[in-house]
Amino acid sequence: MITLHQQGWSQRAISSKTGLERKTVRRYLRAGAFQEWATPQRRRAIDGFLLYLEQRWAEGCHNAAQLWREIREQGYSGRPGMIRQWATPRRGKERCERSRAATQQNEKPVPTPREVVWWLLRPDERSSQERQFVALLCEQSPEVQHAAEAARAFVRLVRERDAPAWPGWQKAAVQTLLAPFVQQLQREDASVQAALSHPWSNGQVEGQVHRLKLIKRQMFGRAKFDLLKKRVLCKVA
Repeated sequence: MITLHQQGWSQRAISSKTGLERKTVRRYLRAGAFQEWATPQRRRAIDGFLLYLEQRWAEGCHNAAQLWREIREQGYSGRPGMIRQWATPRRGKERCERSRAATQQNEKPVPTPREVVWWLLRPDERSSQERQFVALLCEQSPEVQHAAEAARAFVRLVRERDAPAWPGWQKAAVQTLLAPFVQQLQREDASVQAALSHPWSNGQVEGQVHRLKLIKRQMFGRAKFDLLKKRVLCKVA
């Protein structure tokens, strides 16, 4: 519009070209620039109480219902929902600030259960921080300490094949958090005693079973015994 006026166009011609009224063209030309439409701001009932609300929030009163009752006594005529809308973003901001501060204070995140299990089973491989964590955990939960001791004893028993210690370990471990694990082992007592008494392993059997399943899967599980037998024997040969 201003460019057209600078080129010598009259206000009537500009109005006809742009489709605007001549009054609108005249107002823009007098202003010398495009005038942005200003959205009128509606005054809210809460605006007159914002200073008081900010003061009470800083003092620690974060209950929207309480704040609404206080400003209602001062003449506020709005609904409690307006106070909740005003307080919600402030709660979220403070929650984020607390979370950020807690993250900055903690040099290391909270360990996972898997990490804690390894710390309990391998006392010789702990760092100083891990030892402090385990010591505090065992102090606050003696049940965890007893379960960890039983678990370490079981690891030693298996590695050293200490069959005579098996009955005593069962009686001690069944009193700890490992009771379900102990009861499951007791159902296979003969197998456990054999594993602790003999040097043989069922690793070869498990390997052959795995190979048999692999051959069967190659035929999409449709092999009958006679065909499966031939394929197994051919692969062995």
